[in-house]
Amino acid sequence: MTESNRVVLAQNLAQTMDEVTRDVLASTSSVLQCTSGTNGQTPTELTKTDIDVVIKTLLGNDAEMISSVISGTDAFSTAAVRPAFFGYLDTDLLDDLEAVSSFLSSANYPNATRVLEDEWGSTSNVRWLYTSIGSVSSASPAVYNNFIVGKESYAVVHLGSESGEFYIEPLGSAGAADPLHQRGSVGKVSAHVKLNLIDSEAYGDSYGDGGEPEWDVERLSGLAA
Repeated sequence: MTESNRVVLAQNLAQTMDEVTRDVLASTSSVLQCTSGTNGQTPTELTKTDIDVVIKTLLGNDAEMISSVISGTDAFSTAAVRPAFFGYLDTDLLDDLEAVSSFLSSANYPNATRVLEDEWGSTSNVRWLYTSIGSVSSASPAVYNNFIVGKESYAVVHLGSESGEFYIEPLGSAGAADPLHQRGSVGKVSAHVKLNLIDSEAYGDSYGDGGEPEWDVERLSGLAA
């Protein structure tokens, strides 16, 4: 197998693990819906007011922020970044995120070395990471679940190799089922568990397109504008 094939297979494994994590986060019972937008639907599009409600809810549940402040500098067109929780949103909502009044692009952070890969920017006390495999409903219009998480709100437990195991079978390995040696196969196995540790320290923010006092995950749901 060539190096490029190995890279593709590793990326596929990582995406599968991300999808499992997404589905676990989507199971959180801490759910808020965007209500402060102007699209006339329920839920509405994402707004600063809705994000700030999640921030206050997390802080009220004693959730700890994940990143520390990024101090301002005298560099042109930059601004300090507050200590923050992390938010995950689908790429369909990137333009909606930029429309939030407090949005600061990661390109305008005062220290570029503190920008994470796939970080689009921040709003108030949330730094946002984007993904093309976000949590999206099948409804019409689609409802997007944006997860805002505090420190140690969920965990990944590897039951075997952290990088997974890859299996390569050569052409003709199927025996009589492949008498002309036309087919081979490449597969992967990764045994791991994802779990919400403190459900109220991650919030899913439901955002539409067109309990317990110690939880740290919130789901904010809304629609795309």
